Amino acid sequence: GHMRIDKIDIKTINAYIKQILEDTYIDKKTGKEIKYSPRTVKARIRILKTLLKQAYIWDFIPHNIADKIAFPRLEQKKKKKVIEETELIKILDAIDNGNIKHKLWIYLAFTLGLRREEIFGLQWSDLNGNILSIERAITITNYKEDIGKKPKTETSIRKLYLSDHMLGLISEYRSTIKIPSKWMFSNRSGKAMSPSAFKCALSRLQEKLGIEKLSPHMFRHTFGSLLHNRGIDMATISGRLGHRDSSFTTKTYIHEIESVEQRSSQVMETVVKDLKKTKKAP
Repeated sequence: GHMRIDKIDIKTINAYIKQILEDTYIDKKTGKEIKYSPRTVKARIRILKTLLKQAYIWDFIPHNIADKIAFPRLEQKKKKKVIEETELIKILDAIDNGNIKHKLWIYLAFTLGLRREEIFGLQWSDLNGNILSIERAITITNYKEDIGKKPKTETSIRKLYLSDHMLGLISEYRSTIKIPSKWMFSNRSGKAMSPSAFKCALSRLQEKLGIEKLSPHMFRHTFGSLLHNRGIDMATISGRLGHRDSSFTTKTYIHEIESVEQRSSQVMETVVKDLKKTKKAP
């Protein structure tokens, strides 16, 4: 509001914080009234603290009341959603005899934990026997391929062991390719496909199966959670996901936590088999 900065006191600040906790905005996509996220609320309070601190340094106010401002307790962000086992069974069954390219995208995200941009950044030269090197990520901007983009972090550059099942899928997919390209997933002109193609394929799949909205990243979250629940240690999971450290993996991606590298690839193959057995059981 319009208040002289030297007239601001703790009572005024607390009233302001209460106001922004209750403030809402209209979502442009849904038209719904939504409260600001905890992250946005904290950002606004930080700006206020910075402003008051600077005002004190410049002698606009006699005391640095910013030190007295406490961040309110806010609801923690909901854990990123994983795909439920019943939904996984539906998905794996649906793609079993479907488009081999779409099937491979899902398995690369689900059994290797690859980011969407990493999947579409794969080149055939990255495949060496049963080892897949993650060297780059790709985005498409104005229909021009961004081939110079490195993965999200330095630790995102990694080598992953492939299970026999994954090697079989890659071989099957490769036999269907009609236009040679250095890219594992290319368009008709031989250039890298846009990563948005994965999301489009999932949109059609979710509509067909009648399940909740799917995203490529949900398969990545599910990958991390399933590995942990099957006994793979956090450091190995963090390495396969390409995270900087295992603490970030624990906080951000792993779900329902209560409690090598090559072993984790075999674990995901077992998970797939177990899910299919569950489907066939009476």
